[in-house]
Amino acid sequence: MRQLKGYSLAEVVAHGVIVAVPIILLLALTWYNLAPSGTLTVAAEAGQSSPYINRILPAERAVASSDGQSISLVDDPTYFTALVPRGGFTKAEVTIDYRNHGQPIFKLGVITDMMTNSFDLRLLANFVVDDNDWQESTVTFDTADLPQTKGTIKFILSTPQIKANQHSLDIKRIKIVWHK
Repeated sequence: MRQLKGYSLAEVVAHGVIVAVPIILLLALTWYNLAPSGTLTVAAEAGQSSPYINRILPAERAVASSDGQSISLVDDPTYFTALVPRGGFTKAEVTIDYRNHGQPIFKLGVITDMMTNSFDLRLLANFVVDDNDWQESTVTFDTADLPQTKGTIKFILSTPQIKANQHSLDIKRIKIVWHK
């Protein structure tokens, strides 16, 4: 190999890669967090952890399905929290992928007042399309003035007739598109 000031070409290329990879990674992560397009999309699949969306709680009301592909809601209410990204995001477009097993009313809400534990609830579904089909519903919330705890917003999944095993609902994915 050709020598370049005491280094072989392979050594120069190796050093260049060692320096370039962290710089490219840092720039890519910075670009992603800045969200120059004005939107940032985050998602949590059932049974998998996400840095932006925490699991559905309490655990005894939101249990893993037998196939591990979804979370079954077996009691009401259930909650999850979502980390609000930095950078002036003021709107959250929340999409829930679910399979409804006879649950006539399914609502999603955000906490609006921590002192009174008040929620802004929005209807996701009020009928059953097909017990075997996965459905997707989206609700948008203005998050600019919502109370936060350690940078997170608390969401509620309301399924009032689910108690006493009358009905069930499976959640496969929660996706949030944050808008500036």
